[in-house]
Amino acid sequence: MVATQVFSGTAQPQQLDQSSKPVTPLLRELFRKADCQSAQPLRDRYQASAVLQNCLERASSISDPLRRLLSELEAELTTLNLQLERVEQRTNQLESLSFTPTTHLRGVSTFILRGNVFSGTEGDLLNSVRSGYRALESGYDQKSTLRTSFTGKDLLNIRLRGGNLDPTNDSFGGGGPSKLSELEVAFQQGRTPDLIGINRAWYQFPLGQDWRFTLGSRVNQTVMLGIRPSVYPEDTVLDLFTQFGASGAYSSNLGAGGGVIWQKGPFSMSANYIAGKGHEGSGGAGLIGEESGSSSTFAARICQAELGRGCGIGDDREWFRDH
Repeated sequence: MVATQVFSGTAQPQQLDQSSKPVTPLLRELFRKADCQSAQPLRDRYQASAVLQNCLERASSISDPLRRLLSELEAELTTLNLQLERVEQRTNQLESLSFTPTTHLRGVSTFILRGNVFSGTEGDLLNSVRSGYRALESGYDQKSTLRTSFTGKDLLNIRLRGGNLDPTNDSFGGGGPSKLSELEVAFQQGRTPDLIGINRAWYQFPLGQDWRFTLGSRVNQTVMLGIRPSVYPEDTVLDLFTQFGASGAYSSNLGAGGGVIWQKGPFSMSANYIAGKGHEGSGGAGLIGEESGSSSTFAARICQAELGRGCGIGDDREWFRDH
């Protein structure tokens, strides 16, 4: 404690507060009898109260010297407890506001050198395919992902993407005689190469401890699955394995939609709906029209961690967000 002086004409020192007075020899003797020692010399009654609180926390029973100390320092202990409660309340308020919204930019550039070899017994078809898709090519895929959070538990994800692998005329982009050679990184914005566009736009947030919701205008099903149902490596080359080897069930449909994930212990369930033409307002398109290009997925599991991957929803979350 600090004694202050109030000046009114002449300097007259204020009387020291009772609690800031030095500890008396009698009080020191009570501390000695109570076996309540301090690493630092006792300077005032507030410090003595703090030392007494520490002693009470360690004591297995209340002795007579401790009772006398409690009686002697009752006012100071009450003041300290009130101050501690105020500090705890303020700390809780600050913790609730401690997260600062931040935005991160992550970029992934992939350069591709590719070529096909075809064989078979149908000579005319073989020659036609070779002439159209056999050339050695070079291409690229560029992903730039912006991620921000407002609470530390939610996530706003915006991904910009550009490339030059034509999905119609390039066998590595999904065209050609078979989609089996389509690359996981194959991308082109519409029919225009080297055009950068918004490839993902979705928002994900928790509700309670067990629920997580996702809404987006450019979202696909992988980010709304509670599990990654695949034994294939996370870094795939062919898009077939990005779809967990089951392109019919996991179609990579991209559009407007939403989904929910629930997890409780080893149990998890997820459901989602996506309309590939949800942004269109003509004809039978839109979110729920007959021509909306919609798909829905429901998945459930009971996880046994010892059989392979971990069981938490978050185990594969980074992988989901990148796809």
